[in-house]
Amino acid sequence: EYMGDSSYLSKVMEKAISAKVYSLPKYPEPVFVTVETIKSEIEKNKEVLATVNKDSFNAFELEKILGKNLLLPVVSFYILTLYEYNYFATIPPDVFAKFICHIQSGYAQGNPYHNHIHATEVVQLTHYIITVGGLREVAHLDSIDIIAMLIAAIVHDYKHPGVANGFLENVLHDLAIQYNGQSILENFHISEAFKLLLKEKSCNIFEKFSKEEFNSCLLYTSDAADERSSVDLGGRRNLKKK
Repeated sequence: EYMGDSSYLSKVMEKAISAKVYSLPKYPEPVFVTVETIKSEIEKNKEVLATVNKDSFNAFELEKILGKNLLLPVVSFYILTLYEYNYFATIPPDVFAKFICHIQSGYAQGNPYHNHIHATEVVQLTHYIITVGGLREVAHLDSIDIIAMLIAAIVHDYKHPGVANGFLENVLHDLAIQYNGQSILENFHISEAFKLLLKEKSCNIFEKFSKEEFNSCLLYTSDAADERSSVDLGGRRNLKKK
């Protein structure tokens, strides 16, 4: 709750810095929705969902239609159906549904910026750049490149605590020490997402991927989720060919 109250957050930060103490927020249990529910919402809202291919996409307005628990799951699922490659032949739809619901629960509703709406906007923008923006043709992206970029967009701020890397360094938080002060939250988001895949077998979207495909997705996702990292698309493709 504190993340939605700037005055309270300021007091928490001041106290934490002086006491060198800060606890990560607790996240709610996921609210699971079925594949049938997701598909039903897609069918009912095809016209507005089609705006994912336009720069007029408005996640705030779409949330009013779908609700907070369905926004990220429905938009992410819909976007994956728009590509020529049938991703749901490799990723079982029910597994993806469980995965995306878990991720949804890790975007704190009280966080004024790093929340489910922001995540949805980043997923849409990533798709827009790949397709309308022409990145797919310019960078010669294949199906693994694209799914890795979209998954990176989905999880890029997973379990964001609502404070910055500098704050975590200042309070000597365990995460700052764990990641040696290097891209602390970026590493944390990706680590937590992959821990989820390994812990919750029912939402492991990479289960049917080959070891080579999984490693490529892991490397892509780690680089793409870190804004200070330069993603070498060509280098990643060469790695996959070895």
